[in-house]
Amino acid sequence: MPPKKKGKKKKKDDAELQLEEKYKKTLNEIEALKDQLTKRKEVSRRAMSAGIELKDKMKEAEELLTKQQADQKSISSDMTRQYKTMQTEMNLRIHQLESERDRLQIELEKTQILLKNTIKTKDKEIATRDQKIKELEKKIKELSYDFEILMRDSFNALLVKLDEARKGWEDKSTLIQAKTSRC
Repeated sequence: MPPKKKGKKKKKDDAELQLEEKYKKTLNEIEALKDQLTKRKEVSRRAMSAGIELKDKMKEAEELLTKQQADQKSISSDMTRQYKTMQTEMNLRIHQLESERDRLQIELEKTQILLKNTIKTKDKEIATRDQKIKELEKKIKELSYDFEILMRDSFNALLVKLDEARKGWEDKSTLIQAKTSRC
């Protein structure tokens, strides 16, 4: 069999390794995004729970304030202002978290699409490579068969030449023996 060329296989291996690294990197990014999304959801839940608790506490405070005397009205208005500020900040934080969640969801979808495309591309490359391997194996079989025929023909031709040379040597040997026996 003829020697195999190693250069092409190394290039294919490098491309395959790069593709595999890209695939692994994409999987790691997806896992990181999923973890981050889970953490953000937990923070959002905690924030909502804290908001509900704050609302309940403020309601109790408002009931106590309505029972107090007139001089405590200034304290009540101050507490109301603080409540509104916290509620505004909480609403802003909730909005930010929801926006980030939506952004991460979009990024996750894009990454999943990229992963699907990468898998399709890899599958196509594998199919193409398998087809080339089959073609090369077929060529190797054909070349092996041709080489076998060539070797057989060459060997037969060599045997014919050796046989002719042997006959010539035997004839010369007989002549030499005849000449030496006459002398």
